[in-house]
Amino acid sequence: MAGVKEVLSPGIKVIGHLADELMFNNPAVMSTFSIPGIDLQPVEITQWVEDGDQLDLWGRITNVFHCPGHCPGNIAFYLESEKICFVGDVIFAGSIGRTDLPGGDFASLEASIRNKIYTLPVDTELAVGHGPNTTVGDEMRGNPYVRPV
Repeated sequence: MAGVKEVLSPGIKVIGHLADELMFNNPAVMSTFSIPGIDLQPVEITQWVEDGDQLDLWGRITNVFHCPGHCPGNIAFYLESEKICFVGDVIFAGSIGRTDLPGGDFASLEASIRNKIYTLPVDTELAVGHGPNTTVGDEMRGNPYVRPV
């Protein structure tokens, strides 16, 4: 597949965005926000991705969206063929990700949701980081934190 980055390895690839490199290399910056007693260790990223990249994951074309706001390098993975987008902590059913963590920014999160998530087909399922999944349409109609423009 021309232009598609393949994720083919006998090991597990850890994918990340360079905007979060500091947190991957020095997770102690998050220690005040973690559960006491947890020893946060650096994470080795084996593949850096950018907005607009396409990956071949398990034989499916997966589009990468850079969605900063919850953290600077937040990424979402959209599988158009499956009508699903794995959004992590960008948006939840009736809510949004926190913006009070290091690198968080509400204006950036709001722009990410409006310009990336709300541009997907309304029947796209959003696989969220916490709670029940939702759809683009449900969030456009009822999310009190980010309304469509």
